Amino acid sequence: MISYADLERAYRLEKDSPVLQKISDNFYSEALELIGSPELSEQKKNLTGLLNEIYDRRKTKVVLHALRSMAEKPPENATSGEALLYKKVLSVLIESRESVLQPPESKPIQKSIEVKMNKVKVLRPLPSIIASDLKEYGPFNGGEVVELPEDNARILVSQGMAEISDSISS
Repeated sequence: MISYADLERAYRLEKDSPVLQKISDNFYSEALELIGSPELSEQKKNLTGLLNEIYDRRKTKVVLHALRSMAEKPPENATSGEALLYKKVLSVLIESRESVLQPPESKPIQKSIEVKMNKVKVLRPLPSIIASDLKEYGPFNGGEVVELPEDNARILVSQGMAEISDSISS
């Protein structure tokens, strides 16, 4: 479990560096646990602000990396969720480039893609996410049952933020 000092240190490191700093893959879930702890209820607003600042700085670094490199490899030190964000941003950038630079008669016809969805029960409050289908989901309340794309549901479950209810297709 991380501490208030760990959160402050992560913020300072991200603020002072142009590249992503090393954090554990479960950093965000541990930070949310810290924010939810009763003994730190008076600092909840400050902790939430720090976590949001860390996320925003890291998100910006991930997007800038995609804009600069257009490479398949996500930035070094990206968490699994940030690597997924990178992959989606890169996909949109490549698709946009192709749609602008490709002559109209040679543009491929878009096919609808079936996305496998999973019902998950969110175990604690979470901010909104942009899922692999490029749709925004959330914010989520603890105990809420929602449908998410399978890969996003799997990430939330692996980080202990949700549990699978049952599978469905959409």
